[in-house]
Amino acid sequence: MKIALISPDAPPATGGVARVVENIAAHVPGAELIVPPNFSYPTLLKTFWRARLANVAVIHHILPVGTVALLSRIFGGPKYVLFFHGMDFDLATRSAWRRWLSGRIIAGASAVIANSKTLAGEIEVALGKSATVIYPTPSSGFLEAVDVRGKGVELKDVLRLAVGATGLVNLRPKSGYVAPLKILSIARLVPRKGVDRVIRALVDLPGVELAVVGDGPARGALEKLGRELGVHERVKFYGNQPNHKLHQYYKDADIFALPVRKEPGDREGFGIVYLEAGLYGLPIVATDVAGVNEAVLNEETGLLVPDADDAVLPALKRLVDDAALRRRLGERGRAHALALRPETEMSKLTKILESIGAYV
Repeated sequence: MKIALISPDAPPATGGVARVVENIAAHVPGAELIVPPNFSYPTLLKTFWRARLANVAVIHHILPVGTVALLSRIFGGPKYVLFFHGMDFDLATRSAWRRWLSGRIIAGASAVIANSKTLAGEIEVALGKSATVIYPTPSSGFLEAVDVRGKGVELKDVLRLAVGATGLVNLRPKSGYVAPLKILSIARLVPRKGVDRVIRALVDLPGVELAVVGDGPARGALEKLGRELGVHERVKFYGNQPNHKLHQYYKDADIFALPVRKEPGDREGFGIVYLEAGLYGLPIVATDVAGVNEAVLNEETGLLVPDADDAVLPALKRLVDDAALRRRLGERGRAHALALRPETEMSKLTKILESIGAYV
């Protein structure tokens, strides 16, 4: 084993870290995936003992995985390369003790990776080490499932223009029935993801539907909110879906919206779902926060709004009312997403691994 890729977050798990792990395993030569069943110290210690003869360990989650990586290194274990994704950085710098421990872990790392330029800057200021930016991307499997020819001109868009480009009438050729314009949100359902903001906006977007894919502790509150606002019949919850089933939800949508909140100790570090939505030509509504504003380019691939509840409706209304704007943002979003290829981003990691002797 030359490179031990160690992470409890790996496929078939969903989420941003699991997607990055999938791309490393697929595109970095010599990477062998080891998936600890949990984050407990006994489990991680056993995992690093198994990987003790590897040249390099590639890890995520500075606490607690980085703690064990540092201990392993002190006692003759492999060098390690540390990935940061956003929330893990916030947790690592929350207290003086955590900052001290994180400083020791990052000092012992052979290389540090950040998922955005903003995060790389924060790491250097707070922990004193330069980080290389490697952007998260959709997996190769996801890219292969997308029609590489693009959406082209669809009958539903012609019909929208015929009725005044209001965006409220949508004839879907496959089924042959008239249906409303659809917004899509894909996320773990916690307050930070801002799905409630989209539900509230539906009150002033008559005829527009929302599809919510994902599950989490906030689902009950979101369903209750829809009932209280009288929009529950236009909000459909589909629960967690495997990656191979996400394609149909993207295909059926007209707009992707995930106006996340910035909360203490938690953040949206980048957002692979924004790129996935872009691959399907979906214009995006997202919050103008660090990391997200590198995944979504304002007025180019989507509309970035302030981190405020009342900022979401105006952006969604612009897209609902303007089919030409939806198409322009969607086309640019597709080009932006296709430019961030997993093999290109992972080649940066391969070069780093070569430079620290992973392949000797």
